[in-house]
Amino acid sequence: MTEEEYSEFVRTEIVVNAATHRDHGYVKEYGEGVDRMYKELEAIGLPDPVYNNNTFILKTTVLSASFEHESTQNARIGEENASIHAKNASIEAKNASIQTENASIEAKNARIEDENARIGNKNVRIGAKNVRIGNKNVRIGDKNARIETENARIETENARIGDKNARIETQNIWNRVKNDWIQYVRDLKKKGLMLIIWRELKNYE
Repeated sequence: MTEEEYSEFVRTEIVVNAATHRDHGYVKEYGEGVDRMYKELEAIGLPDPVYNNNTFILKTTVLSASFEHESTQNARIGEENASIHAKNASIEAKNASIQTENASIEAKNARIEDENARIGNKNVRIGAKNVRIGNKNVRIGDKNARIETENARIETENARIGDKNARIETQNIWNRVKNDWIQYVRDLKKKGLMLIIWRELKNYE
């Protein structure tokens, strides 16, 4: 950089002349300081300075020895973070897939629950119908029991009537025998044979 070019960046030309005057010893030669700074920074293992020109202010930042280590470490951390972000993205994708599968499973479970509810309601209706049928069968059983009881009573009555009829029949037989005997005796009496029989019976005694 020449003296004329450098003087455009300062407000007072006198200051530049005073700073660059050989008698004062501040600056040996125009442009020498920057080159020397680069060489000395390189010699002690420091990175190059960073320049920031803001309007009329030139800002130079000299980085420390730990900056490169920190930069490397930050780069490594950045890479690790990038890897972690990639893993997190993969995990999030897997989680999204799992959530989708869970949603599908929940939908299937909901359909199964609805189906089970319908089956349960159907079973309740069938159970109620079976209860009605059971009650009807109980009523029929009660009716059959009453009919059987009535039939038993009728059978008992018929047996009693049969016994009575048997006694009447037996009585009728005896009555017929008796009537036949009476008629036979009358016939003998008419024929005069009754007295003879009577005498014979007396003699027999």
